Amino acid sequence: MNHEQWSDLLIDVEELETMAGNEYDKEVEMAKLILNATAPEHDSHALEVASEVHWLGHEFFIVGLLHDAIEDTPKKSMRKKLKQIILRFYGNRIFDAVIAITKRPHQHYFADYLSQVASNPVALQVKIADMRHNLKRTQWDEPSQERASRETKYLNGLKFLGTKIATRYHMEGN
Repeated sequence: MNHEQWSDLLIDVEELETMAGNEYDKEVEMAKLILNATAPEHDSHALEVASEVHWLGHEFFIVGLLHDAIEDTPKKSMRKKLKQIILRFYGNRIFDAVIAITKRPHQHYFADYLSQVASNPVALQVKIADMRHNLKRTQWDEPSQERASRETKYLNGLKFLGTKIATRYHMEGN
């Protein structure tokens, strides 16, 4: 995201916050503004992920749209401001899910990151949809060691999260 995109996003956010209208439509529009500013080349991926979890509810759809936004924002100061925008505009529940699904630099994928994701029910379902979509996308890549590595990572990640779901389900006595 360059400085111009960031400035445009901040202006659009201010305008959107003052507009009258349906809150759901405003929230979806805000997510699209953020997505367009942070990673326009990934917008079809975010829409696919969001569409896969849409049936679970509005929060899942919004988190699906925003699941990569913080990671895709290069500057620390911009990430901080983006977090403030998400918290202010969406509230704690969506903010907490977006934070839970955001991988931090140097975070171990399985032990730390996926456990963090699994701790939030919205982030968990969105991450499963994200990994499933990423698996579909690797099928179109040229065969390579990198492709095989990504496929293994996503398949193992899905197994890991599935185990977390099964453990939680069993512990709740269902």
